[in-house]
Amino acid sequence: MNPQSDITILSEAGMWRHYEALLRVCRNRGVPVVQCRLNFTRRIAAAAAKLRPGGLFSCVGDLGRLLRLLVGSSRIVVAGIAPFGVWGVLLWWLRQRNRLVYHSSWIDWRRGRVPRNRNSGILERVWGHTLSGVEAVGVTAKAAGELSDFGADPIPIPHSVDVERFRPGPENASRARPAALFVGRLVPQKGVSLILEVAAHLHSEGVDVEFWFAGEGPLEKQLAESRDAGLPLTILGHLDAVGLADVYRKAELLILPSIAERGWEELFGIALVEAFASGLPVIASDCVGPREIVDPERTGLLIPQGDAQALERAVKRLLADEPLRRKMAGECRREAETVYSVEVVAARWTDVLDRTSRQRLGSDRAGGSDARSR
Repeated sequence: MNPQSDITILSEAGMWRHYEALLRVCRNRGVPVVQCRLNFTRRIAAAAAKLRPGGLFSCVGDLGRLLRLLVGSSRIVVAGIAPFGVWGVLLWWLRQRNRLVYHSSWIDWRRGRVPRNRNSGILERVWGHTLSGVEAVGVTAKAAGELSDFGADPIPIPHSVDVERFRPGPENASRARPAALFVGRLVPQKGVSLILEVAAHLHSEGVDVEFWFAGEGPLEKQLAESRDAGLPLTILGHLDAVGLADVYRKAELLILPSIAERGWEELFGIALVEAFASGLPVIASDCVGPREIVDPERTGLLIPQGDAQALERAVKRLLADEPLRRKMAGECRREAETVYSVEVVAARWTDVLDRTSRQRLGSDRAGGSDARSR
């Protein structure tokens, strides 16, 4: 990769920690990076609702960066944009003037479950033309396979975790009571209501466990009401990386009982690999991301989506079986170090950027599919 060229990362909805390994590559090579988030409407509404002027200023800054990108050229653009919306036109335009890498976690492109299936033949043709032969990265093998079916030329590269920041706590740490941790948006599809149901039942049975919630969202009020009614809940709110790593080290296990719905599924679950790095066994529902990340009985347990009884049994089992928890904790840490660490994932991003830098502007990846095997 030419160290003088710059890279623009466009992200519609993902968090910047999804690109931590890519950013590490750019820092190591001294490559300038421009980061631009595109979900302007949602961000403006959230900033206005919470009276956060900084959010509005951030949107204005990203809009300026987007306009500069539209009139520039010869960059490498890494774009994480969900199908099949009008942003596809932006991708098409950028591909004519830049070297494009499409980054996606989405699945089921051809089965009507995409986030914006507007039944627009024109938009689908634009997307198809844009993705045909393009360098692409799927965050799971399933996502990469779907991109291949749609004409892209993908490889799977997972999200990464900083294994120095997220690490296990002391084995002999004393805790007042064991904690089951949830990390994510406080929304129904993340299974928050399911956790509340299980928490209430375990509390009525006298099971000694506390449920911690790290995140923000519309169900925060419901959590507060349940806590005030006597359930053993701790609402931690939004935490920065340092605070989040500390919470992982203090918990006994992570729970992520996500429930797929039209237009959304748990396509990865970065909290899972953060928990792995922290030596924390996980309980997750069988969405596509957790199915690929969690090795049942080795790094955690998988349960059917929406099954409160299965979640309760899994929580009880891990809390009661300390040798199993310790064994899983060691396996989780090894998995994080060998598969999901920033260093391991950065090496794979390095290969992608090197190939992309050899492309001709507006062309398919140089050398076609054979270039990867040479």
